[in-house]
Amino acid sequence: MKLFSITKIKENYYVKCQINILGIKVSYKYFNVEYRQFSKDYNNYLKNLKKYEKSVKDNITRRLFITSGNLSLINTLAIINQFNLKENCENSIFVWSHISNPEFEAVNEKISRMEKLKYYLTFFHCSLMDVYKYFIKNNLVEFDEIYFPNCKYMFEIVNFLFPNKKYYVIDEGVCVLVKHKGIDYSNAEKYIYAKYLNKIDILGADEDIKNKIISLNKDEFLKISKQCEKIYPVNINQYEKNIVFCGTTASLDYWTSEEISNAQNEIIQKLILKGYNVLFKPHPRDTFEYKENDKFKILNTKLPLECYSLKDKCLAVVSLFSSAVCQMYYYQGIAGFCYSDFLKNNKDIGINIIREYSPSVDMLLSIDANLKTFEELQKEIQSKYEEWINKKPLLSENDLLADLYNKIPPPDTEEEFCLKYNNISEFGNAFFLLE
Repeated sequence: MKLFSITKIKENYYVKCQINILGIKVSYKYFNVEYRQFSKDYNNYLKNLKKYEKSVKDNITRRLFITSGNLSLINTLAIINQFNLKENCENSIFVWSHISNPEFEAVNEKISRMEKLKYYLTFFHCSLMDVYKYFIKNNLVEFDEIYFPNCKYMFEIVNFLFPNKKYYVIDEGVCVLVKHKGIDYSNAEKYIYAKYLNKIDILGADEDIKNKIISLNKDEFLKISKQCEKIYPVNINQYEKNIVFCGTTASLDYWTSEEISNAQNEIIQKLILKGYNVLFKPHPRDTFEYKENDKFKILNTKLPLECYSLKDKCLAVVSLFSSAVCQMYYYQGIAGFCYSDFLKNNKDIGINIIREYSPSVDMLLSIDANLKTFEELQKEIQSKYEEWINKKPLLSENDLLADLYNKIPPPDTEEEFCLKYNNISEFGNAFFLLE
């Protein structure tokens, strides 16, 4: 054994030193020259954070809810209601998304305003460094509890700005119901998740995580959804043979925009030939302009589809790989179908959860809608869907997904992660609103 060794790991904006003295390991960071001033400001920020943590507290609980989209935002408001997080408190919402458009941003703000807030912070088209600088510059340390979805970059934000603070992991759909490799979950107080289909729990979870799971009440989600639905209504005729097609984006880097567009068009045309009307819901961050016709209409809303009570207006939900196809039956009783063949051979665990827990659109296409009524189609589609989903195992007991999970490569190094989220060329907006 070496008596002494030192290893330097150069990251995106600092150098991490690991020192080994007689088997005792010590590590510390120092910032690159261009971040020296930032380093001083950050150290001062951490000192203020420790002062707040050690200070004598009043009876006010200060919470920061970090969200990345409208679904996690609605879940946040449902959590506030379910656990009565309104008394003797100051709640703040922080929205971070490196992909957005003006309408998406406006909807986020309007939904957030349904709750009384201390701060409403938005970071659109921003890098992580922009977020860090903003919190440090404004000395935003006075938070007692942090809530955020189970996404890797959320952990990066919380670990950097609030190291060692206890936190709550909240729901953001089926794709993140996974214990991410390379992430330390030991500071998690609770996991607040919906019980989708009573089939989808947490993949890779150990006993500690399982013992900390609390169910997000579906009724609380639907209460918030109904309020949102009144603000952003959609005009759909009852008992027409409608299929809602949830659009997707190429942001996952597995397919090009052209490949996604071609695949969507292929399925849409097949649905129309089978006698269905297609209501196309663009992804909330989608900026493409689509053309309507008699059988193809645009469903103009930036709200998650799960917010809408469409059971008498929609027969099924279809998508290439939107998580809505796994979630609509749980929230609204409407069957969901994915383009299973398109997803074949993809190794992304979230996409495979969708593929495993929503039947192929081929099942829907096997039913000819031309000579059947809405009621007849609804009964047949529901029956086929329920028979299929009832045979599926729990997510945590799914052998195919367990095999994929075990083959997931080691997580990105910190340098690789920073390159993904700190080098966004367009500098976005961040605003800070007091009550």
